[in-house]
Amino acid sequence: MEKEFVPYEEAWELKHLGFDEPFFGYYHNLGLHQLLLSQRDLRADNNDSIEYCVAPTYSQAFRWFREKYDLYGEVKLTSVNLPNESDFAWYAYDASGNDWEDNVFQETYEEAELACLQKLIEIVKTK
Repeated sequence: MEKEFVPYEEAWELKHLGFDEPFFGYYHNLGLHQLLLSQRDLRADNNDSIEYCVAPTYSQAFRWFREKYDLYGEVKLTSVNLPNESDFAWYAYDASGNDWEDNVFQETYEEAELACLQKLIEIVKTK
């Protein structure tokens, strides 16, 4: 189930960019940044507390970038070399036609998805 959630480092960045959506999980910052699942709504404490950090799912994070910043991210299969070997690339773009892509291909979809999310965070931080 942990694969569904954005890793701690990116969740922390999203917190500081203003991510404040309903969630199923959070990271407890005091200790090992352990992912905890909860129905308790910590959003009121999220931006002010160093104790908690909301852990969005990848789907929530990408939706948030679309809705708040009009930024889009996607992962595409670029090649299938041998059985059980594939390459994935990610693309980030906005509705105005600006696009960012990474020419370094990832071995797994999940690696490409994380790289795309990191790029979206970087784009917003530099605006």
